[in-house]
Amino acid sequence: MERRPLTPEEERFVEGQGVLKIATTAPDFTPHVVPLCFVYKDGVFYTHLKNRGEYKRVRNIQRTKKVAILIDWYNPNWKLGQKRGGNVGVLVKGRPEILESGKENAESRRLLVGKYPQYAGSEIERGCPMLKVSVQRVVSWGFG
Repeated sequence: MERRPLTPEEERFVEGQGVLKIATTAPDFTPHVVPLCFVYKDGVFYTHLKNRGEYKRVRNIQRTKKVAILIDWYNPNWKLGQKRGGNVGVLVKGRPEILESGKENAESRRLLVGKYPQYAGSEIERGCPMLKVSVQRVVSWGFG
């Protein structure tokens, strides 16, 4: 799979968004999509797995090793054929990895709590597994 990092414009867009949608697939090809809070740093997306045993996405990732991420913004005033100022989105195919502990786990949790103060004092801040998704392929629309 061809790897392409996000462009600086795509990175600014992604970093300014509060929620991504993560898609996984069960072994029987049943799709599963959920919205999640996240942080993005150096070509990697991170989100928490504080209740990991309960999450269908974790079971799907463990079985299929595949994930897609969508970050988008809908402009209610879009026009057909509009290149800029219309709908915007970044679709990422990535390589998932569960970080149980360690330096990268701690740093990603610190970044997540910094972006979402609602997590302060929670299990996320104190310590939980994190999902790391390394960007492998990017498709985007609505940019320059």
